Amino acid sequence: MTTAQPLKIAPLNTKEAFERIGDLPLFQEISHTFAQSLVGNLTSIKNAMKAQQWHDAMRMAHSLKGTLAIVGAEDLREIATLLEYSCRDEKAEEAEKNLAILKQTKEQLIEALNKI
Repeated sequence: MTTAQPLKIAPLNTKEAFERIGDLPLFQEISHTFAQSLVGNLTSIKNAMKAQQWHDAMRMAHSLKGTLAIVGAEDLREIATLLEYSCRDEKAEEAEKNLAILKQTKEQLIEALNKI
């Protein structure tokens, strides 16, 4: 019997993200603020989905997608895009799957963001 390996996220593309922002202290502030709010954001999306408030869940997933792009987390941005679309289409099973991926990788992402 094999045990499931934890998901690994790709390294952040901090070079491109920094070039987009152009200001290291601002980039660090955005990254650290996002790291602090990530767990709460994921919980809010989960609660909206649970209450079948699909428009709210879609809007929050859209915001999450944008912030993931800003900090250079391209792989996770793609997952957040899938989450946004599955919430838009009210596909609960698909949305749960995508949210689960984001939740499984949150600690790796927080650690990477806090190193910036």
